[in-house]
Amino acid sequence: MKFSIQALKVNQRLLVIIGLAVSVAVVQAGIGLYELNKENRSIRTVYEDRMVALNQLASISNSLLHIESQGFNIAGETVEVTTADRKKTTVLNKTVVDEFVPVIEKELKTIPEVWSAYLATYLTPEEKVLAAKASRQQGRCHDSTLETHRFKQRWRMVPSRL
Repeated sequence: MKFSIQALKVNQRLLVIIGLAVSVAVVQAGIGLYELNKENRSIRTVYEDRMVALNQLASISNSLLHIESQGFNIAGETVEVTTADRKKTTVLNKTVVDEFVPVIEKELKTIPEVWSAYLATYLTPEEKVLAAKASRQQGRCHDSTLETHRFKQRWRMVPSRL
């Protein structure tokens, strides 16, 4: 017994064709949803690998700019005085130093934390090379910044009334 579509009645033929069309539509919708989910995961990876890392680098950049501006604030409030032996020396305003040094210290603690989080993200080979170079430079910069901001103990400071 052979099956032939021509042996079916018109309404049966229509049902077979409609059933086939619905089956194809369901399969295409399933494939579309699968591909959409795959693209969504891919975009999430791009976001997590690129945008989160970019935000971390921007945070480090902002911290460095904040440290620099606080240093300018401190340097802008220096006073040149003549000592008893007639030598000119520069002294810092203690009130300004006491106000801005804690801000600098806070930023100096934040930068290594954010940098470590950045290094934990996915890095391309080129980014790894740049990050290694930046880590070396950051270490030197961080050390010199810590030395520079220890001026509270080395510099003479005057009260804010000057």
